[in-house]
Amino acid sequence: MSYVGEPFRHDLFVSYSHGDDGSGGAYLKPWSAAFTHELERELRADRRFRTSLSVFRDQDHRPEQSLDPMAPLTAQLQEQIAGAALLVVLMSPDYLASKWCADERDWWLERQVALGLPHEERIAVVPYDPEWPARYEGIEARLKKLLPKTQPKKRASNLAHVGHAPHAGCRYRCAWRGGRSPSQ
Repeated sequence: MSYVGEPFRHDLFVSYSHGDDGSGGAYLKPWSAAFTHELERELRADRRFRTSLSVFRDQDHRPEQSLDPMAPLTAQLQEQIAGAALLVVLMSPDYLASKWCADERDWWLERQVALGLPHEERIAVVPYDPEWPARYEGIEARLKKLLPKTQPKKRASNLAHVGHAPHAGCRYRCAWRGGRSPSQ
């Protein structure tokens, strides 16, 4: 069951190309698997999603079988795709050239129309970045160097929640936005 709930079985369906390297190797598959793993890890960091989040990749559905890109989507795979609330496209030139990926995307879109649901704000496109995650390793340390050396003293009344120093643009959506905290 998904966090979103009925009529969806999965919260996310991740559609991607394996990327044939010309010798039968799937050069995009490791990147896609790593990205999906990190995305799921980040989402599960939020307590609301921790136990109920359902992320679907066709690889997870049939891990022992390689998918034939020339074969039509199976009814079972179509059902899994249709049961996803959000479509995440890991975009690459190989994705755009793949009939299999187009079929997955079209099936998901057709199912949303059949359910009478809008789809415009439920598709996320993530461009392939061959330098990820290496490009972002150590980014926190680099950002800390950009911050001022002296930090203002933290007052308990400025903390929006325990263990977290409030700041504007907080990814945890703390109530503090500068100036006075909500408790003042």
